[in-house]
Amino acid sequence: MSTEKKYNFETFTDVGKTYNDYVSIRKSVQLVISAGTVRRYNVDDYYGTIMMYDPYNKVIGIKPTNDRTRPGLSKNRASNVEIQVSIKSFLDNYRIPYDLDSTSKCNFTLEKGGESGVILLLPSL
Repeated sequence: MSTEKKYNFETFTDVGKTYNDYVSIRKSVQLVISAGTVRRYNVDDYYGTIMMYDPYNKVIGIKPTNDRTRPGLSKNRASNVEIQVSIKSFLDNYRIPYDLDSTSKCNFTLEKGGESGVILLLPSL
């Protein structure tokens, strides 16, 4: 009688992919939407992003859209599997600080903003 334990292994094939969902601002003042966030919110299904800001609650909102006529539209630029959005003028307009040293980035906690399709970027504590 064998007492050898049997295992039912699954092969992991998604090498090099990230499943962490986050959004960050890099020193280059690019909003970076991680591959995990792109997958979770289907951001790659959209042409661009509309940036929004609630100054009272200090919350940034990003609204993916395919409407190329929307004022304030920033075209999504795919870089590998993440998406980058230029946001320097947005941050300057609302006086949102982004002074980062050469190795820093600013990360946010994400939350879906109801049925509107807005992704809320809450300051990480």
